[in-house]
Amino acid sequence: MRTFTAVIERDQETGFFVGYVPGWAGAHSQGATLDELRANLNEVVAMLLEDGEPALSAEFVGTQTLEVASVVRMGRIPPLRPREVTAVLSTLGFIEVRQRGSHKQFRHADGSGTTVPTTAAVTFRPCLFGKLPRTSVSLLTNSLRFGRSRRTR
Repeated sequence: MRTFTAVIERDQETGFFVGYVPGWAGAHSQGATLDELRANLNEVVAMLLEDGEPALSAEFVGTQTLEVASVVRMGRIPPLRPREVTAVLSTLGFIEVRQRGSHKQFRHADGSGTTVPTTAAVTFRPCLFGKLPRTSVSLLTNSLRFGRSRRTR
């Protein structure tokens, strides 16, 4: 039995819980309850372990409280359906490599990867965008801002 530390956050707008394993690309998920989040994270980690031992790029150390004068906010991105996110990932060159339960794993030719929850009743929360590879986030947000009128249903 392996043990991994997951960071859990709560989306203030939706109340959904978002969890991720620091330093492990694609090891993230969401859930309406902590129990649902734990089950989803277990599913994602089990799927990712099928590729072998993770090469963690960071280690969880702890948290700190910061005090700043002002906050820069990214433009508001509405919650998305899984089909919308997977369509944009495909246009960015990501290829679906497998699905396990309600999660699909995607890989890019540059070696980056991500995981997307695919339950039709659930929306992909904007706070999960921070768990995507950095090179894809700006492309994804620009695609969503400027191409939203061609929404997949």
